[in-house]
Amino acid sequence: MNLPSGLVEIEYCQDEVFHAECDPGHVVKMISAEYGRMRIGRSGRLGRCMTEELGVIGCRLPVVEYVGELCSGHQICEFPVAELQATQPCPDFVPSYLAARYQCVLGKLLAPFVLSFIFVYKKYFRM
Repeated sequence: MNLPSGLVEIEYCQDEVFHAECDPGHVVKMISAEYGRMRIGRSGRLGRCMTEELGVIGCRLPVVEYVGELCSGHQICEFPVAELQATQPCPDFVPSYLAARYQCVLGKLLAPFVLSFIFVYKKYFRM
């Protein structure tokens, strides 16, 4: 699949650390993020995080809001994918992974206070 310029699409396995990094003067803008067991890899083969067929595909949960709160507006963002395990949309025996898309956009870093304010505002004063 051809991605628009600057768009990064990557899968992170359950035991890995999500890492997004932009050049100075640019910040992360999360486009999408899903956690679960989404699909068989391209060409019908198992993907990097799906090493065996367990008969379960398609259990997933959109986590772009959560990942966006952690990462959007920052030059560098890291967190263990295992943090998402509390949202596990698949049966317990099925290892899940994070499929994320982000873009580096020209912008200034958001101060932690601004991010906290935005989160509280969105949570309690839905638009």
